[in-house]
Amino acid sequence: MSVHKIEYSGGKKVMVPVADKETYLAWRQSEEQRRTTDAARRGETFRNRNGEEVSVKTRLGQYNYSCLPNADGTLARTKTLSNAVAMDIDYPGSGCGMELEAWKEDVKARVMARRDEVGALMFGDSATKGFHLVFRRHADLSQEENLRWASEVLGVAFDKCAKDHTRVMFEPSGEIYILDDELFVMTPCASPEDVKAGGVTDATDVTNVTCDKKNFISAHSGHSEQEGHEEQEGHEEQEGHEEHSGQEASASH
Repeated sequence: MSVHKIEYSGGKKVMVPVADKETYLAWRQSEEQRRTTDAARRGETFRNRNGEEVSVKTRLGQYNYSCLPNADGTLARTKTLSNAVAMDIDYPGSGCGMELEAWKEDVKARVMARRDEVGALMFGDSATKGFHLVFRRHADLSQEENLRWASEVLGVAFDKCAKDHTRVMFEPSGEIYILDDELFVMTPCASPEDVKAGGVTDATDVTNVTCDKKNFISAHSGHSEQEGHEEQEGHEEQEGHEEHSGQEASASH
């Protein structure tokens, strides 16, 4: 599986492995995260260095679950899938026939009832009006096909703009309903034959080992420009270029 926290170095996103549940919870439930989460849920915004008004949620910690880093530790254009898939579940609005709180209770009940069937590894509230779910990958399916499969099993829609394996999620503090230790075992999605063919000699040497190569979703062409503007400097560069609208290779709610 895989959990990586995103940091910045030289304008690039670097994937920092999260070793265990305790470290993950310490980061997500820190006082800074709590304050930022509260501000995001109040709808607060700020202006970034480009003068754009963006949500405070973009100052939350960013995490990736669906892939492993390049040889230099960076995220952009990595082709190595992990054995986990991250799914963003957003409130579709009152047009779905339920108000927000009723919808959330319904989705929560669906996931908890079918957690074993879907292979849930992490399930928790998103920063605003939804949930983040991480589940075990089916190696014979592409990233998007995995998301469609889980959507059908649970009877809930996934965010169509959050289907790239390099997508990162802004993770809030607050409720985490499922968190499995298996999530923190860093393994690539590869059959024994793929590992042998790739010359992998141990569990940590996973760079460039790929799974289901014909189905890879390539990284969005906007990565290099986006990263050039996102050097971490008081967190101000994590925002405008990663808003949900039109940024498929950026970050989820």
